[in-house]
Amino acid sequence: MDRTLARIATRTALAAALAAPTVPAMAQSWLFSPRPIAPVPGALVPRTAPVGQPAALREPAPEARAEPVREAALAGEAAPPAPARVTMPVPPRRPADLAPPPPAAAAPPPISLSPVPTTPSQPPRAVAALNPAAPLSERGAVERVNAYLNSFTTLTGRFVQRAGGRQTTGTLYLHRPGKLRFEYDRPSNLEIVSDGNSVAIRDRRLNTQDLYALNQTPLKFLVGSRVELGRDLAIKDVNVGADLVRVTVEDRSTLGGTSRVTLVYDPSANVLRQWTIVDAAGAETTVVLDDLKTGKTPDPGLFRINYERMIDTDRR
Repeated sequence: MDRTLARIATRTALAAALAAPTVPAMAQSWLFSPRPIAPVPGALVPRTAPVGQPAALREPAPEARAEPVREAALAGEAAPPAPARVTMPVPPRRPADLAPPPPAAAAPPPISLSPVPTTPSQPPRAVAALNPAAPLSERGAVERVNAYLNSFTTLTGRFVQRAGGRQTTGTLYLHRPGKLRFEYDRPSNLEIVSDGNSVAIRDRRLNTQDLYALNQTPLKFLVGSRVELGRDLAIKDVNVGADLVRVTVEDRSTLGGTSRVTLVYDPSANVLRQWTIVDAAGAETTVVLDDLKTGKTPDPGLFRINYERMIDTDRR
């Protein structure tokens, strides 16, 4: 009897235990969690978003917020923190009476980079080459020659003299005012020296010396302190060529009559190239100049004239 009652009591207890609400064993996992888990509400009431707020900005329903907590609780992990609520301003509604925005302007057509074809009837014009030496007038040519002759005080260089079918060479020395020397190379025996007052023509072989007044020789245009062609000497002709300028002057004060001197000047190099003297008797002498140098003072002894005795040719 007692055993029968005990069996009935045991069955009754089991039936009562089976009839009670079941609590999952996982609900006790919070004991092993680093922080307590908030109890899950028994009833979840859905909430609606306020009118006019976008669905993306609406507050999530309690079910959505509770799901991470439940999953964390079932997995035995700490529940993730609830996301912070973000509040953003709602853009105002566009008034109904506002005109629609203007359409976007059409994009400009692309720029063509292809070369522009030239018209065969209009070929490009060729640029004329510039001439560095502008053409000189006759007056301008005379001014250039005067400027050159007055641009130096001392002058040295080589010369070639042609007269009477013969040609001689030598060295020219000039020191203004008045001093001049033509030193002829051998086998010539001549020397022409001016000391500023007189001009001596020496013959070393014959041991002779002829003296002339400097202002009576056609060389005064070269040794004067100031050269003014057209004032000191009458200009008879000016020939302006492509490369050279020729100025012919006339001197009526030379010994024996009137003589003519033609100067040949190179305007591009700014140098005197030669001169030609035609004396009163018609004899012509041409002197061609080369390797002219200015700025070096010659030895003063080159311009001395011995007025007392003749040259001793044996000492030369």
